[in-house]
Amino acid sequence: MYLHGIETKYNRIECNHDGDEHPNATISVFKTKVRIIGETRYTPMMREKHSAMHWFVLNNCPEIEVYLKEHEDKLKQENFIGWETRQKKEFASWFQDRIQGLRQIGSSEGSDELFALASCPDFHMTSCSGA
Repeated sequence: MYLHGIETKYNRIECNHDGDEHPNATISVFKTKVRIIGETRYTPMMREKHSAMHWFVLNNCPEIEVYLKEHEDKLKQENFIGWETRQKKEFASWFQDRIQGLRQIGSSEGSDELFALASCPDFHMTSCSGA
C-alpha cells in the first residue's frame, strides 16, 4: 500500500487481539490472554453446561491426548461397547485422580499446569456485556 506508517483497517491489529501469549504457560488452554470488555456478571452455571464445557476443554487440549488415550484404552478393556459415552462422563474425574496421583509420588509429569487443568473448574462463570 502507499500509506506507510498510517494505521488502516488493512494493517491494524485485530480488535480481539489481547497481546502476546503468557510467556510461562506450556498448555495451550492457559496461553491465551483475555481482556474483558464491559460490565461483568458472575453467574452460576448449570451442571450439564459445566460438564459439557469441562469436557470440551479437556477433549480439545492437545497436551493431554496421551491421558485421553490411556483412559480410552482402560475403558475399552473394561467393555468396548459405549466407551465413548463413558469417557465423556468419566474422564474429568479420572484425569483429576491421575494427576493427583502423579503429584503425590513427586513425578514431574504432574505439573502445576496439569494440576490446574485437571482440577474441576468453578461452577460460576464470568460473562461480560461487551460494550
